[in-house]
Amino acid sequence: MAVASTTFNWENVERMPVPINHPTILSPWSSGANIAFPAFFIEDRFKSNGWELVYNSFSTTETVNPKFFIIYNKFRGLLRAFFYLDPISPIPSTYVTHSLKLKDNASIPVLNYGSDEIASLVKNAKEISQVQPYRTSATGCWYAAEFEINYTPAIRNMPAQGSLLQWDVNSTNISQITINGTSEGTIKGTMTQSVAGPENILNSSLKGTVMLYGKHLGDSMLKEINENKLIKSEYLLNFASSLASGGYAAAAGKVLSAIFGGSSTTTSQVINLKSTTSYKLSGSVNDSYLIAAPVLVPPGASNSSNSLGILPLYNKVLGVFTLDKTPIVNATAKEEWYTERGMPGDRDERFSIYNPSDYRLVQNSYNILFNPDIINTSPDGARVENLKQELVQREKDGNLINVFPINYEFSSHYRITVGNIGWDGNGGYIPQPASPSPWDSNEQLMTGFFLRISFDVVPNNGSSRTKIVKSFKIKANPIDIKS
Repeated sequence: MAVASTTFNWENVERMPVPINHPTILSPWSSGANIAFPAFFIEDRFKSNGWELVYNSFSTTETVNPKFFIIYNKFRGLLRAFFYLDPISPIPSTYVTHSLKLKDNASIPVLNYGSDEIASLVKNAKEISQVQPYRTSATGCWYAAEFEINYTPAIRNMPAQGSLLQWDVNSTNISQITINGTSEGTIKGTMTQSVAGPENILNSSLKGTVMLYGKHLGDSMLKEINENKLIKSEYLLNFASSLASGGYAAAAGKVLSAIFGGSSTTTSQVINLKSTTSYKLSGSVNDSYLIAAPVLVPPGASNSSNSLGILPLYNKVLGVFTLDKTPIVNATAKEEWYTERGMPGDRDERFSIYNPSDYRLVQNSYNILFNPDIINTSPDGARVENLKQELVQREKDGNLINVFPINYEFSSHYRITVGNIGWDGNGGYIPQPASPSPWDSNEQLMTGFFLRISFDVVPNNGSSRTKIVKSFKIKANPIDIKS
């Protein structure tokens, strides 16, 4: 049976609502509270900036475990979950891991924006796991995690029982951490990936979601990169330099996925950046304790009262925007012939070669869908400004090397052969399929090309705007052969 959430003054409360005679629990933003999450969460929490209370287990009438509440920023599409661990005997732990996952094999794309810098509309993410450098405390402590949500219009017509979410909080004791082959001892910052649990995080190549907050962020990042406190990559250097010299607008042109701003603070910048820098973690998990695993009914789903989970207080579909289909590129190739000279005594062999030359994004192959619960003319809604669509190309290390308008027609020197030999355009030979195929051959031509969409979400109440940048994978139609 569904469990109702109760509301409270979450923005300004000093003490959490608990029954009479229950020990006092300070709110996470109360002076003296023991917290194990990024400090800027305290300043960035107000309803005027788009935060809404979605779930809450605290009550003045009964004690419920686990003790948690979750807020959601409707202008940024971010869920921020706070969990309170009661004073207990110490649990052996070096890290706290959070997982937000689809329950009971649900198949919806709501988690597809969670960690990857390039969003896919083909394969739905089942789980997002996050490891944080915090220890469990014996004195009572607040923990928190943040997850980006993909707007999923289909939830409105889905029964809640088939689209449930589960938030797992684990205390994980890890003997040693090795990052990129170097023994570090600790993880600095938050790392997020679409894998299940701490064991898989330790054996994955991660691209962390970096949460940045502070004064003069660009200058601060440059200083830390030069002091080797951040991974020194051309990608981060370009981003930090652009942020320092041109602010959010300039920095947005250097990334594939990020959320800029949205907080009303005048002293600090807030950026949620999906880093393209890979981190290879290895180590061993000695123990892992499941601390909490609340089941959440997604806002906006139908028949929610008949589901098994915690009901939302905010009941509008989450997420800011999505695409209805994967963007498509049309490829055109010209047939040519190539003769391979045989060794003395052997015959020459001729191959039919298709030289893919023209690529163009099919602009009507997809539509941008904005969430009408957010993008509207109501006083608590918002409007979209500075909408931009671009084709971007990057190198393997994540550095953007070219940005094109979406009507740009581009070419490739890569060739596809009917036969078993292909020419790479640089004098080298490579195996090829027996004939040009829709995507397995063409994928090599399109490697590193993505559709990037960026826009500003401008609240109708006059509060601070948010800039959202999101890149999507594209696919190619079967090659059209021209004689």
